[in-house]
Amino acid sequence: MLPRDLTPHIRRPNNGNSIHVFALPGRGARVMPTATASVEVTSPVTGATSPVVEATKSVWAGAYSAEQARLGGAQYRRSCSTCHFLNLQGDGTAPSLVGESFQFVWENKSLRELFTAMQSAMPPNAPNSLPAQTYVRILAYIMARNDFPEGDQELTADPSVLGQFKITRAPGS
Repeated sequence: MLPRDLTPHIRRPNNGNSIHVFALPGRGARVMPTATASVEVTSPVTGATSPVVEATKSVWAGAYSAEQARLGGAQYRRSCSTCHFLNLQGDGTAPSLVGESFQFVWENKSLRELFTAMQSAMPPNAPNSLPAQTYVRILAYIMARNDFPEGDQELTADPSVLGQFKITRAPGS
């Protein structure tokens, strides 16, 4: 059962799919059906509305550049390692950002979902306080540390691009 103050933030489309959005009051992410098979999401951070794009590529196709991951590593150490540690394994309070624990939480979700979670909640003492490019670089670093291959182009903070990539297990595993 959902707490009563979260219930108004859940909208169900009429196409038979079920979408669950959990937002804290005052940060209300709104999900609005726009057509039978499409949905728009309003960012609780920026207020921007973008269409939900079904992930069509696996992160194993290469979603980020090596330079992004390198820069993201430095930014991760400055902004994230206090809680998630240098090895990205976190502790009982901060979740692991690598390995089986990471896959358990993020498998079959898009990079947009992970990016949005990072941006809207991190760092815990100042959510959304970093530039979008910094969050993307940290995301690239997390992907590199999970052994997802680099690609030929940089990943961008564009929700429609991030939404194209799905976090999956290695092919054949």
